[in-house]
Amino acid sequence: METGRPELSEYEARQVLIAKNSVAADPERFGPRRAVGGWVFAWVDRSARPPMGVRTVVVADSGEVGRAAVGESGEQALQRLTGANP
Repeated sequence: METGRPELSEYEARQVLIAKNSVAADPERFGPRRAVGGWVFAWVDRSARPPMGVRTVVVADSGEVGRAAVGESGEQALQRLTGANP
């Protein structure tokens, strides 16, 4: 799907997270994956549950930042943030 805006690189997405003082900017705790319209940053330690209140964070190619709601996938959160239809 063509959005008309350039894709952010992982580095650029992390810079957006740093500017927003997001804990998801930490590459040791949050791993990235590219999705349609932006980046999904999820907790990387699969040996234990994430700490209370920690959720997946998304960065749209527009530079908007959002968090996944409880029970929502990163891709769904990105779609909600960007207003894209699945």
